[in-house]
Parts: sequence; structure tokens; C-alpha cells
Amino acid sequence: MKYKNTIILCIIICIIIALGAIAIVRFSPRVFSTDPRLNDGKQWRIGYYEGGPFIDYSLSIRGTVKGLIQLGWITPINIPAFLDDDDTELIWNHIAQNVNSKFITFVKDAFWSSAWNDSLRIKNRKDALDKLKNGYVDIMIAAGTWAGQDLVNSEHSVPTMVITSSDPIQAGIIKCADDSGYDHIFVECDPYRYQKQVELFHDIIGFERLGVMFEDSEDGRIYANFSDLEKVSKQRDFKLIICHANEEDTEQGSFENAMKSYQILAPIVDAMWIGLHQGESTKFLPQLLEPIFEFHVPTWCVLGEPAVKKGVLLSITHQNYDDLGLWYASNIAKILNGAKPRELSQIYEENNHIMINAETARRIKYKIPQTLYDIADKVYNTIE
Repeated sequence: MKYKNTIILCIIICIIIALGAIAIVRFSPRVFSTDPRLNDGKQWRIGYYEGGPFIDYSLSIRGTVKGLIQLGWITPINIPAFLDDDDTELIWNHIAQNVNSKFITFVKDAFWSSAWNDSLRIKNRKDALDKLKNGYVDIMIAAGTWAGQDLVNSEHSVPTMVITSSDPIQAGIIKCADDSGYDHIFVECDPYRYQKQVELFHDIIGFERLGVMFEDSEDGRIYANFSDLEKVSKQRDFKLIICHANEEDTEQGSFENAMKSYQILAPIVDAMWIGLHQGESTKFLPQLLEPIFEFHVPTWCVLGEPAVKKGVLLSITHQNYDDLGLWYASNIAKILNGAKPRELSQIYEENNHIMINAETARRIKYKIPQTLYDIADKVYNTIE
């Protein structure tokens, strides 16, 4: 009887081990190579699509190129500084003409930017989708919310990576952070990115009336992170003071509308949240912040370091763009090695680093607590 029980126990243990092995194989993430390889003896062709120029896009492309160099897909190349840091087309043209690679090519005329113009966006979307359907490129980089909304669909089957979109779930690009919904689509996502920023800003300043300006449209609310602002305001019982400003066909027109809103908000708020309205571009921040300084209003901007340099009081670095670029490059490499974009983890959680502009604090008469100095990663003492 004892011998029989031993046999039964051994059988049970073997079954458990076998089931465990099956579970490991079934549920463990697949490992894909990032090693350089050709596309059946040819170079892989990479295209790019954006809604318009934006500093995050240009920094992301620079970081991606560095990542591809690190992984051995391209030989080292220097991308110079350009007069307009936001202009990704200048970067794209440079790498398309100068990158030396046996494995990949950045296709010069597979670049679409709509300059934040609705009419041009319609034309570019049709043109891009037509070329994707005809296999003009092997993989697409889609930068930002407009790009994700335009290319995340079943109208094509080209592997597409959506990067640095404001809130892909709120924007309707994807339904959840874990699944793009299409085998050929990958969408970078951190579902709590902006909620955490709002909470941190409130922890530091303790405001009761938070100002926010945005266009009264679905896109406007997304670019201002309004759903996160509204959620945290209800949880923490502070008021949102809203002012609407249309985005025009020109940056100057958008700025003029934004300036009117800032002049209205500055005297009546305790703090100001700065989103991604076209009129809030870093080139306009020094002027936009004039009424903010006059009424001693603390500010937070989702643009991160470029905005703090220009006079915003507080922000966090979005991330180290070299690290982020390597992550982008690694996912591109995995896709070119046979991974379906949908199989890859889309979640990239930022290692946030607090940044302060001490000169802004002086101008608005805000005394920076020593504890904030202690945890800050960068402190700027001037305004560019």
C-alpha cells in the first residue's frame, strides 16, 4: 500500500511539473532577437508620419537613431542641431540622406507632416494609407495622437509603432494599455502618466484653483489632459478654472488666442497647468508667462525640460531620450526580426525626475521648500 501511494505521489508530482512547464511556455513572453538582419537580401524601408512638428517627436527620432546605432543596425552618425528644434522633417531628411546601413533605410519621401492643418491632414492620411497598402515601406513610425488616430486601423497591414501620443486610450487609439487591438499595431502607453503629474503638482503647491486653457474640442481636451485633471480635482477637491482658445491654421494665430486666455486666467487662479495647445509651444512660452509672472502663479507643463528652461516653474523630465530611443529601436528590431507588434509590451513607465526653475520661483515670489530642492534632479537659475 505504501509503495502504491509513492507511485501515485510521483505521478502527481510529474503532472504538476508538466503543467508548470506548459504554463511557462504558454504564458511567458516570447523572446525576440534585436540583431540586425536583411529583408530577404534587401534593406528594410522605414517611414514616418506626424500631425505636425513637436519637440518630443524630434527628440524621440534622435533617440531612436542612437538606439539603432547601439544595436548595430546603422553605423554612427552625427545629427546636427537645427535652428528649429521642433522640425522633425529636417532630422528625417538628414538621416535619409546620410545614414549608412546595410540593413535599413529611412525613406525620404515616406515622411508626412500635416503642420497641424486639418485639410493637409486629410490629404496626408490618404496618401500615406495608399502607400502603405502598396507596400511602399516595411515599418512606420507614427508620432503623436493625430498619427495614431490616422494609422491605427485595418485599412493597411504594415507594422506601425505609435510613439509619444498624449493619451492613446482617451484619444480612442487603443482600448487598453495591454493590447493595441491589431496584429500590426504597437502603441506606446503609460495610462497613469499625466494623472501622476497632476497629483505631484498638487502635492507640491497645494492649489485650490487650477487654471487650464484648451480648445473646446475632443482633441483640445486630450492635449490638455483634461480627463486626468478632472479626475484628480474630484479626488482632491480643488476647482478647475477653464478658458477655451481655438487653435488656428497658423501658430501665431493660436498663440494670440492662448495669450488672451492666459491674461484672463492669471489673476483668478492659484496655479496653472500647461498642456499641448499649439499656442503653448516653447517658442511662445516667454511671452505667455508674462501675466503668470505678474500675478505670481506657479506653473507646471507636460513638455518637461524644454518648458522649464523657458520659465515654467515645475515639471518632470519625460524620460532620458537615449533610454527611450533604445526602447523604440529595440521594438523596431524585434518587429523586423519577425515579432508581431501586438505581441510586444506597449507599456513604458517613465523614470520621472523633478525639474525646477529657481529664477521663475524668484519672479513669482515662491519660496522653494528645501525638501523639494533635495529631491530635484535639475535646478535652472536662468530663463532662456
